[in-house]
Amino acid sequence: MSIRQLIINPGSTSTKLAVYEDEKETAGESVSHSPEELAACGGLYEQIPLRLEAIRRFLDRQNLSVSNFDDIMCRGGMVWGIGTGGYRVNDELVTALSHEEYASPHASDLGVSTHIFMMRLRAHHCRRWLRSRVSRRLYGDPAAMY
Repeated sequence: MSIRQLIINPGSTSTKLAVYEDEKETAGESVSHSPEELAACGGLYEQIPLRLEAIRRFLDRQNLSVSNFDDIMCRGGMVWGIGTGGYRVNDELVTALSHEEYASPHASDLGVSTHIFMMRLRAHHCRRWLRSRVSRRLYGDPAAMY
């Protein structure tokens, strides 16, 4: 069974997205954001809805949902005092990235906040799917009742 991953790489003027099945890229896209579009957002963290919408449209074009992924990975920000590498995203990392005494503001910081949102959305979809499966098992297929 293959592992499907969504990869998110926010940059200063684009959001790069890819879907991987194990080690093979099955879909990829670089979504450009115009200077006017970014300026209309205000500050860096106010761009999160814009980036999330780009991800949603990409997933729609691929006929995918966040619940289709085994993992979601992102390029994260630059936090002082920690080395390069992979880190589990948590609320402390989001907090550190939002304070200039801990981090250097950069568009890649949006990857961490976007990741948290996407993982919570994925968890919500998985819980809803599980409730739906249990409900069908206990009470029958709701579509068949009508």
